[in-house]
Formats: sequence, structure tokens, C-alpha cells
Amino acid sequence: MFSICVCCTFGTLFLSSGIITTKLYQNIENKIKLTRPIVITVVFGIFFVAFFSIKELEISSEVFKNASNILFLGGFLFSTSLALSLIFLLRTKEQLVEIESSRHQLLQLQEESRAALTSAQAGMWSLDLKTNRVIWDDYMHLLFGVEPKRFKGTLDDVMESIHPKDRNAILSNLKNAAENGARIDSIFRVIRSDGSTHFIRGNGQLFYDAEHKPISLKGICFDVTDMMLSQNYGVISEAIAQTLANGDSFHQVITDIFQILNNYMGWEVIIIWENSRSPNLHCTQFISSAPEKHVKFQQAVQNTTITKGEPLAGVAWATSKLAFSRNISEEEHFLRTDITKEENLQGSIAVPIFANGTIHGIIELYKSTPFIEQMDSAFISLMHNLGRGVGQFQRRKIAEAERDELASVVKAAPDAIYIYTLDGKIKSWNPGAEHLFGWEKQEILGQEIYKILPSEQYAEHKQTVELCKQGKVVSSFETVRKKKDGTLFWVTKSASPIYDSEGQLIAISNILRDISKEKREYLSVAKNEEKFRAFVETTADWVWEITSDGLFTYSNPSVYPILGYSAEEIIGKDLSSLLYDTLEKKRIKEEIAQSVVKQIGWTQRMIRLCHKNGQLRYLQGSAAPHFNETQKLIGFRGSDRDITETVKLENIKAQFVSIISHELRTPLTSIFGSLGLLVQKEMPPEAYKELLTIAYRNSERLLHIVNDILDVEKLAQPNIKIPLQPVPILKVIQEALSSIHYLAEKSQITMEIQGEIRAVVLGNYERLMQVIINLLSNAIKFSNVGNKVTVSVELFPDTIRVNVIDRGVGISEELKPKIFSRFVQCDSLGCISTAGSGLGLSICKSIIEQLHGQIGFSSKFGEGSTFYFDLPLYREGHA
Repeated sequence: MFSICVCCTFGTLFLSSGIITTKLYQNIENKIKLTRPIVITVVFGIFFVAFFSIKELEISSEVFKNASNILFLGGFLFSTSLALSLIFLLRTKEQLVEIESSRHQLLQLQEESRAALTSAQAGMWSLDLKTNRVIWDDYMHLLFGVEPKRFKGTLDDVMESIHPKDRNAILSNLKNAAENGARIDSIFRVIRSDGSTHFIRGNGQLFYDAEHKPISLKGICFDVTDMMLSQNYGVISEAIAQTLANGDSFHQVITDIFQILNNYMGWEVIIIWENSRSPNLHCTQFISSAPEKHVKFQQAVQNTTITKGEPLAGVAWATSKLAFSRNISEEEHFLRTDITKEENLQGSIAVPIFANGTIHGIIELYKSTPFIEQMDSAFISLMHNLGRGVGQFQRRKIAEAERDELASVVKAAPDAIYIYTLDGKIKSWNPGAEHLFGWEKQEILGQEIYKILPSEQYAEHKQTVELCKQGKVVSSFETVRKKKDGTLFWVTKSASPIYDSEGQLIAISNILRDISKEKREYLSVAKNEEKFRAFVETTADWVWEITSDGLFTYSNPSVYPILGYSAEEIIGKDLSSLLYDTLEKKRIKEEIAQSVVKQIGWTQRMIRLCHKNGQLRYLQGSAAPHFNETQKLIGFRGSDRDITETVKLENIKAQFVSIISHELRTPLTSIFGSLGLLVQKEMPPEAYKELLTIAYRNSERLLHIVNDILDVEKLAQPNIKIPLQPVPILKVIQEALSSIHYLAEKSQITMEIQGEIRAVVLGNYERLMQVIINLLSNAIKFSNVGNKVTVSVELFPDTIRVNVIDRGVGISEELKPKIFSRFVQCDSLGCISTAGSGLGLSICKSIIEQLHGQIGFSSKFGEGSTFYFDLPLYREGHA
């Protein structure tokens, strides 16, 4: 019991000393409650009590019985505890002073960091990952253009200020940093409340608590708009340069450049103003990134012309400098202010289009936000390069178009156009030169110019070079040049210098026109007027001259074979007296009157005149007006050609078509009728046979006409050759007589062979059969009933002649020259009318000539005709 009391007493002493020490410490620093001293004292007290309670101490009871010793021991222990507490207290105070000093240093460092960030135009931000609360310093509000009182501190508030195209990237970066601890370093765009766009760079990192759990993201942001614009200017310049280098058309290039400016700088409208067709600027191209938003603005632009000095393009035009407006809708003198306000267009700039030191137009750009770009050297250089690049591209395309047009003209020009260098090497040669000189382009390029010069013209060439070196153009003059084959010919030549881009003479261009014909005619007329007159008077064409009233003042002798009048008889006659009828007189009178009024002639005009014997003559001719020395029209000079036979042939051709139509229709009608009766009616076998016979004969007739038409076209083609082979002529004749026998019996004509010579000719069996049958058919058709047709054969050393002789009506003298022509029928000129295509004899002539033979005839009208052909005899070794 005594032990317990002693323990409690000493424990109380230890506890009291701890409390006293703690109170002293609290007096030193009452802001921080440290319990370490009292805890240590209590521990010592508990230890002491436990020590005496649990373990029996080997302390003599006499010691405890001595009160003075107990008091001494208690005081000793109390003093020791108090001393230890005071020592600990002093140590803690020193640590506290150190902590306070560190805290002040940290606060000072924070203030210095904040000042440094402010001077660097950077703002600090913090995002609490548990609450998603965002804390900004004052400069962050300036960077984002958000007033502090309107900023609610949510992530959604931040996203509202970020460009819509950049929001997903920012959210992805924040998520990646929060989940993976990745550092944040990104550039994004911010749209401020005034509508301007700025580039912001954000840096940040993840922060953890004591348990290493992520609690927040913190970092800084700063404005990098100038840097990004500067970088973009280089990218934009390169993209524009590439577009201009690869562009095909001006319209497409402007479209592509607008896409670049829209993507990188946010320009929403581009307008091209030009003054090529008027003293004022007018819109030639309008492009919008959102056409539906700028309909009224586009209409206003396209209906507006701008004079020098008018905002905004007119100012750039007048000053030859960039003109801009931070907000065009606030410009008082801008013609389209109301519409720009309505369609929310603000920032604008006008860029002159330069080429070769001259303004050729203006580029205007518009956006729906204010124009915030700094007019620094980089931006000004970008805009100037844009204007110069577009201007040079436009001039280049115009030059290319002119060059291509010139190249087309040069290529198509009949004149010789070539270029040679100053040292006399030919470097360009057009098709006209190829035709004129006979030198192909690949042959002459690089050759000396002396290749085409006669030696007499060397001095002339040197003089031309000297004149071009003096910058002079050599006007057209007559000279002589040399063809590839050495032939000399007259030309008119002009020459002009060619300069490079630096104005240095590099070559000489030459244009030559062949005047050989004109020169020859001129020299011929100059030397011998009578020779020319002889030519006029010997030509088959009728050459004449009439007054404006239609009186003949000259006629060459060719009028006689055409109209039957001598040249002397025609002179003084009125043209109207030669016209065939009243209608023709009226028509020609009106046409001449019109020619007099318009002072023009006529070309290829057909006229109907009356021959002296009363026959109709068709003439076709041309005429030119004839003027006196005072350029007064005094008449017409012209020539006419007799086309009477041509007109007749055309009529014959038309008649042939009519005949063929009839010849085809007649057998077809018979065939159709016969077959129709066979199909529709029952009849005895004899009737069937008769109808079939009619159809067969008409089919044969039809086939013969069709074959004639096909043969005449086939034989007329030059690439069609008849194969040659040995042919026994007698066999062909006999077979032909057998084939045509039924026609002879029908016409009661007797056929015979005279001179049965068994010779072999070089020919073609089928074609010879065709010729002989055709001649026999004609002989039978044009023979009277009871007459005889004879086939005779005559043998010559190298040839054989086959004659087909009839005793019929013969051939008239008028028909003989045309007997082997196409579409000629005997009945058209007075013979007995017989059916036929008019092609048979023409086909015979073509066949015999292709077999290397000859065909002819002899006839006396009213007594009969003999048609014959000669063919070469076949010899061994013939191909």
C-alpha cells in the first residue's frame, strides 16, 4: 500500500512537470499546440508507477521510512523531469524559428514567381480532380477574355471559351494527365468575348496528396498568337507559292488560295476586283466559306464599282499599299457598311495585285471577327507576296494564252516563220517553212542560216542582223531564198529582234511569204503584155468585160465555140440580149444591180444563155468589180465556163435514177404479184409453173440490174484488181452463146461463130463471160427481128480480137463519144427504146482495161454496129 502511494506521488510529480513545461511552450508560441513534452512526462510517470507496482523493489523499508530521504528522492526526480522538459522545449523553439523562416521564404518565392509569370504574360490555373473546380489567377481571365465575375470556375466555363475544333483535344489531354500522370503541353485557340481568336499554350502537371493519390492538375498558360501567326505565315506562303506554281486557271488558283487563307487565318470571304474593262474596279470573283450567309453581300459587291480612294479596295488601288480595317462595319464611308453589319463581317484587308510594277486588281478579304493581326513585317510580307504572286500568275497565264495562240497562228500560218540566233543557228521552224523550203524541222534545226540563203544574199543577211542589233524592225521587202533542192524563189521578208527577260537581244524572228507566182506573173506581164493577152485569148473559158450597164467591152475568142458569136460580134452587145428567157433576164439584171450597189463581184454563178443557133447553153463563172483610177466602179471583169454537158450528165444521172427505180420496181412487182397468187389461191399445176417462171425471170432481171450497179462501183475502186489466168477464148464464147440463147430465140435473132480459133488469152474466165454476154445482149436488144448476130475471132501475133457484130439500128454520131460512159442509154438519144441500166458498156470497158486489153466499136447509124475487144495471148511464164 505504501508502494502504491509512493508511485502515485512520483507520478503526480512527473505529470505536474510536464504540464508546467507545456504551458511555458504555449506561452512562446500559442498558434501551434505541441503535446510532445507532456506526453514524455506522462510516459515517464506511467513507467515509474508500473515499475513499482509490478516488480517488487529491493529497497530497504528503512529508506522509505525515512521521510527526509523520500522527500529528497522526490525532489530529485521532479527536478530531473523538469530539466529534461526545458531542454526539449528549447530545442523545439529553435525548430519553430527555422520553420517560420522557411515559410516566409516560401511566401516570398511565391510572390516573386507570380510577378515573373505576370511579366511573362502567363497565367496560373488549377483543376481540382474531385470537384472539377477550376481556379484562375487574374491574368488567366485576360488570356481567355472572360471577366472574373462571369467565370463560375467550372470546366464547362473554360470549354466555352476554347475554339470548338480544339475542345476535344484539350479534354483528351486533361484526361490523359489525370489518369496517366502525363505532362500537359498543348497549343489551342481561344475565342474571346470580342470575337477575336488567340493562340494559347498551356502547360501543367498532376499533383498528389500524402498518400500519393492524384488531387489536382496545376499549370500555366501564355499567349503565343504572334508566334503561331509567324509560323503560319511561313506555311501559308509556302502553300500559296505551291498553288501558284501548279495552278491551271486563275479562277481555280484564287479558290485554292482562299481555302488556305480560310484554314490558317480564318478569312471567310475573298473578292477579286479588276479594272481591265473600265476605269473603275469591278468584281470578277466572289468566294465565301459559307455562301448562304453572304448572299446579300455578294449581290451588293457584284452590283458595285469602286473608284480610286473609296474604302477599302479603292484605297489600296490609289496608294498601291495594303489597306485594312479592324472592323469594316464601323467605317462611315464604306459603301457596303449596312450589309456588312447585317451579315456580321468585321475584319477586312485589301491587297494590291502587282505585276511588272503595275496594279492589275485588288484582293479583298473579310472575316466575321475583328482584324487583330499585327501589321508587322512578316504579315506585310505575306500580303505583298500574295498580291505579287497572284499578279505574276495572272500575267503568266495571259502570256501563256497569248503564246499558245501565237504558236497556233504560227503553226497554221501558210507563211514561213523561223528564228535564228545571233550566230546564225536556226532554232525554230514552222510547218509553213517546211512546206516553203522543203526542209523538215528535225533536219534544219541547229543548221546555219546560210543553208537557205543564196550567196548573193549573204550581205543582205548581215545587214538585217545589224539593224536588229540596233533595235530596229526590218519592214517587208522582196528578196530571194533557196530551197532544199537548190531552187531559188522570190519571197517578201520581214525581221524583228527577240529579247530575253533582261532586255538582251538573243535571236531574230523572220516571216517569209512566197511570192514566186506573183513575181513570175508580174515579170511576165511587165515583159510581154501580148503573151498574157495570148493566154487569155487561147483559154477555153470565155473571158469578158462588161460595163455596169451590162454592155460587153471585151471578149476573148472562146465565146465562139460556146455561143457561136465571134469576139467582134459580142463587143457592144447587151448581156440581156443573150439571156435565154424573160425569167433569166430579170434575175441577172437584179443581181448585177446589187453588185453595183455593194461594189462586189460574184463567184461560181450559173447563167443560162442562148446560142446563136437558138440552143440553150449553161455557163458558170465568176467576176470581180472593175474600178477606174478614182476608184469608181465602171464595170466587171470575169470568165465563164461552158457546163452544158455537165448539166446534161446530171440530167442523165437523174434519168438513170428514174430508170433504175422503174427497172427495180417492175420485176419486184411481178415477183410480188406472182408469189402473192401462189400463196393466196389454189390453181392447177400449169398455172403454178407459169407464175414461178415469171417470178424466176424477173428475179434474174433484177439480179442483173443489181450486179451492174455493184460492178460499176467495184471496178471503179483502184485497189480492186481482177486476178489473171489462162482462159481458152473459144470456150468462153461458146458458153456465153449458150447462156444468152434463150434471149435470142425470144427476139427471133440468129447467133453464129466465125473463125473458131482455139487460142488461150491472159484474162479472167468469169469477167470475160460477163463482157461477152453484155455485148451479145446489147446486139440482140438493138437488132431487128430476123437479124443475125455474129461473133468472130481474129488472131494477131501478140493479141486476139473478139468481135460482136449486129445488123441493128446502129449508133448516132452524137452518142458515139459517150457510148462507154455511165448512165448512157441509146434510147435517150433517139434509138429504139429498150430496158437497161445504162451501165453495161461502162462495166465492159473497166473489165477489159483491167485485163490489160482494149475495147472499141464501129457503127453506122441505121446499118448496125461492131463492138470488139483485144486481149494479150497467154505465153508460158506469164504471172
